[in-house]
Amino acid sequence: MLAKNSRLKKNKEFDLVFKEGRTVYGGILGIKIRKNQLEVNRFGVLLSTKVSKLAVIRNLYKRRIKDILKTQDLEIKTGYDCVVIVLPTIINKSYQEIEAEIKTAFNKLKFYR
Repeated sequence: MLAKNSRLKKNKEFDLVFKEGRTVYGGILGIKIRKNQLEVNRFGVLLSTKVSKLAVIRNLYKRRIKDILKTQDLEIKTGYDCVVIVLPTIINKSYQEIEAEIKTAFNKLKFYR
């Protein structure tokens, strides 16, 4: 689980990332990042019912993505807001495939140190 100060919570924060952020989409997810005025990274995960009607499955993918973001947080630049948009093609993808997709997107955004 992400620390409280590492989460995007308010709609206003998500809207700013969508309005002013840079975007990369891959096969199973998209990532938007925006510079913030803080010394920590904040993350948010958007996952709609188009992915699955079952909350259990949606929560499974949210937990996997948040765990990957937590492990990657030490390797990426600080001071950014990041929103991960999950696409319906994520169903039946393994943890390693999701992790590889996130790493590829972070490389495209030049988000690593």
